[in-house]
Amino acid sequence: MRIFFPDVNIVMFLILVGILTLVVYLFFRKDSCKTFHRNLIPKSDCEKIIEVSQKYKFLETPEEVDDLPMQEIPLFGKSKPINHELWNLVKEYYLPLTSKHGLHLNYAFLRRYNTGVRNDLIMHFDNSIDAATTVNILLSDEKDFEGGDLYIFNKNDTEKILNQHGGDMNIRQRETFINDCSNIPVLNLRQGDAVHYKGSELLHGVTTVTKGERYVLGFFSSVIS
Repeated sequence: MRIFFPDVNIVMFLILVGILTLVVYLFFRKDSCKTFHRNLIPKSDCEKIIEVSQKYKFLETPEEVDDLPMQEIPLFGKSKPINHELWNLVKEYYLPLTSKHGLHLNYAFLRRYNTGVRNDLIMHFDNSIDAATTVNILLSDEKDFEGGDLYIFNKNDTEKILNQHGGDMNIRQRETFINDCSNIPVLNLRQGDAVHYKGSELLHGVTTVTKGERYVLGFFSSVIS
C-alpha cells in the first residue's frame, strides 16, 4: 500500500492562496456596507439642479440630529412630489436604484452646506423606520468647496464607538469624538457620484465646510422585503 505525501511546496502554495483569498474577502466584506454608483448624474445636470434650486427657499426648520437649521428643500414625501420641478430633474437618476436595491422611497431632499450655520452634520444614525437605507448624491464640483466630506463608519467600528460610550452618545460626545478622531473614514465622492448605505445602522456625518458651498441630494428609503 502506497501512502501519498503531497509536496511541501504545493501545500505551502495552497495555504498562501487560502490566506490571500480570506484577506481579499474580508477587505471587500468590510466595505460591503456601502455601494457606490459613480457618475450617476452628468456634470451638466448636476449644475442645472443646483441652478434651479436657487429659485426656492431652503428650510430653516431645526434638524433633529443637531437642532440647527436644515438648509434643505424637500423634493418628495408621503408618496408624492413636494417640489415638482426639482423632483422631475432628479427622479430619472434615483428611481432605477429603487429596483436595483429593492427600495421604497419615503423622503427626498436637496441640502446645502456652507460656512454659515449649516456647515456640517454631526455623527448620527438615520431613522430606522423611514430611512432604513440612505442614498446621497454629490451635486457640487469638488473644486467649489473645501471640507464637507461625507464619512461613514463600518459596522464593526460603529459598534466599537458605541460600546466605548455605553451604547449612546450625546451631541457633545459626538463632537468631541470626531474632533479627536485621527482616521475619519471619509468617502472620495466626485460630482455626480452616489453612495447607498444603511444610514440607520452605520454612524455617519459630514465634516465642516471651510470654504464655498456643497450641494447634495438625499434619499431616505425602506427596504422592500
